[in-house]
Amino acid sequence: MMLSRRSVINMINNSKNVQQFERGTDCAGTDPAPDRSKEVGIPDALKNFDSLPDSASVRLPVVKALKACSAATVWRMVKRGDLPAPRKISERITAWNVGELRKALAA
Repeated sequence: MMLSRRSVINMINNSKNVQQFERGTDCAGTDPAPDRSKEVGIPDALKNFDSLPDSASVRLPVVKALKACSAATVWRMVKRGDLPAPRKISERITAWNVGELRKALAA
């Protein structure tokens, strides 16, 4: 029995689909539910916030996690005086003093 070129291509594609199904991937070869735990990690500074000295500095992702809010809300809180103003460490780096943050969080 001679198979047409189209039949062979269909068989190959169906074979790939079965293999992908068995591996738990979709037809594009990607995982249907990708593990995003590495993408949305907890910053080390937040994990160790209690052990940081008061003189340490933390950046915006840590402050966002401490207050459980967005970056825009953090800046609004700074403007209102609910959070201490950050310090410019360099032209593109802004950080908050841990001691000042602790006092603001305790209030």
